Amino acid sequence: MEQLINHSDPSFFEEINYLLAQRLAAKSAYEDVLEMLLEKLESHRKVNTDIGLLLAYGKEAFDEQAMASSSIGYLRNIGHTSSQVLAIIEKLRYELRLLDDEHFENQYSALIGFVDFVVQSWNKLKEIEAVYTDELKYLMN
Repeated sequence: MEQLINHSDPSFFEEINYLLAQRLAAKSAYEDVLEMLLEKLESHRKVNTDIGLLLAYGKEAFDEQAMASSSIGYLRNIGHTSSQVLAIIEKLRYELRLLDDEHFENQYSALIGFVDFVVQSWNKLKEIEAVYTDELKYLMN
């Protein structure tokens, strides 16, 4: 079941609670996806410079303490990187022809649900910050 972003609520309690609940399953899926990507890259003798970003993302994205202590800080730090990770995994999925691998697809869909939700939450944060900045500019004039 996919959680929807509540754009009318400026707090991020619902979003962070959802991310905390999905964290372990997404982390497991992330590790499986990364392992399969690395195996395929090695067998195809491909060098990919984006692997460093994927490895660093794994350390930051599933940090329960960061999520629970500062939801805004977590989304600011990991939101943009999440959108890059989505693009990298999607690109490698097509390049390495993993579309027919059922195990990869199952893990991929579990991971993408989490990462896409982070990106949507980050976009909500950017929208709120833009409105707040516009209001401040209006008040300053």
